[in-house]
Amino acid sequence: MMLTVFGASGRTGRLLVDAALADGHQVTAVTRRPGAVAVEDRRLRVAVGELDDPSFMLGAVADADGVCSVLGSRAPRQATTLYSGGIDAILAAMVVSDVRRIVVVTAIPAEPAEMKSALERIVIHRLFHAFFGGGYDDMTRMEQRLAASDRDWTILRPPRLTNASAKGDYRTAIDGRLRRATSLPRADLAAAMLASVNDQTLIRHAITIAT
Repeated sequence: MMLTVFGASGRTGRLLVDAALADGHQVTAVTRRPGAVAVEDRRLRVAVGELDDPSFMLGAVADADGVCSVLGSRAPRQATTLYSGGIDAILAAMVVSDVRRIVVVTAIPAEPAEMKSALERIVIHRLFHAFFGGGYDDMTRMEQRLAASDRDWTILRPPRLTNASAKGDYRTAIDGRLRRATSLPRADLAAAMLASVNDQTLIRHAITIAT
């Protein structure tokens, strides 16, 4: 499989690139910073450029069997358009290149209000939004852009991400709530993203995931 990873230099992105290479896939790792992806592998192509450069984006997704986005804001408290603007650029390039499959990461607080408990709506997620609302608000916009597109998308919504070793026994809920969803190792998120690319049953679904 040929996989394009946006956000490849981030903490989850690096693990996703490593996992894909370990499984024998060809990977295009997209980053803004030269030298940010230090892995050397004959199946790895590092693409350095900007999301708002249409020609760069076309080259980044060309011939891909799937696209993964683990883009993340470095200033989550501040208002941002990284997620929504990024997905607009990715989807535009995918349409032109006739690439259909995309898997992205948002977060549990970005889920629709009707999926939240009263405690989450009134207290927990309100506090999350007070501290990190800029990121969560734009994640919601990204989810809406995906839902309105004609691509074969899957959204993964994890809780708090940790640097713990992969457990390999994470739980999921499709388009619904997941009880006691409090944390997830980044390594398990990367593994779930990679597995989701070829899982046709997850197309056009949002998956809550936690250990």
